[in-house]
Amino acid sequence: MNALYFVLLFCLACVFELMTLPYNVPGYGLLWTPHWLLILFWIQALKNQSPRTVYLAWGLGLLVDALLDEVLGTNALIFSLVVLIGQSVSPRWTLYSSIQKTILVFFGLCIFGVTEQLYLEIFDQAAWNMTSILRAFTSALVWIGYELLRSHALFRKMGIGN
Repeated sequence: MNALYFVLLFCLACVFELMTLPYNVPGYGLLWTPHWLLILFWIQALKNQSPRTVYLAWGLGLLVDALLDEVLGTNALIFSLVVLIGQSVSPRWTLYSSIQKTILVFFGLCIFGVTEQLYLEIFDQAAWNMTSILRAFTSALVWIGYELLRSHALFRKMGIGN
């Protein structure tokens, strides 16, 4: 059931990743679109410590690269790094406050965005831009929403705040 749930969330995140905000401001729709897939893989890495998760992230990254017609291996590298780093901080993750978690997610996504940009600059001769930083910022905002929903659901289960 857990694998089916992850596949469903992956498909939903792919749809959200492909959708951009309305083009009422030309060229800026992608800037404010969060990294839905990276957030999903980050959450999955914190929950699942299996080494197979790294291979799954790498394979799904290759699939996303092929579907988006990007340089092969870009998303595979980023997704597998997200899972590796997420699994390495997983044992200490519960010790951090919500603010610390959000800051870690923001800087982690900034680092991954810069890594992706450098990878594309080397292999695809893409020019440097601020897209990765702005997408990391919007992803951190989505993470704050996720943390708020998760903590509210936890309090409801415990019977606090009703």
